[in-house]
Amino acid sequence: MPIGFIYFLSVEDHDPLSAIDLLRSPENLPAQYRSGVYDNSKMSIRQFVFILNDTQDDRRYQDILSAVKGQFDSKSIFEIKMSGHLLAKQSGQ
Repeated sequence: MPIGFIYFLSVEDHDPLSAIDLLRSPENLPAQYRSGVYDNSKMSIRQFVFILNDTQDDRRYQDILSAVKGQFDSKSIFEIKMSGHLLAKQSGQ
């Protein structure tokens, strides 16, 4: 059985929770989940969310973070600042 699911979201995603729900749906998982060999319940497997942040719009990141915190443990959510974000910050923009 897999030990965890890892989801990558972007701050540009318009509806990140719908994207995760689509990925978690049984028809998109391996056959072992559909046949009941593996349990797909949220409690049975660790889940991690990485939010790719390539913008300076911290409000957009906070909006996505708040939405994701509604369904995931905050200790399982991580921000990854992308190079565009860091370059803009270094140049003072």
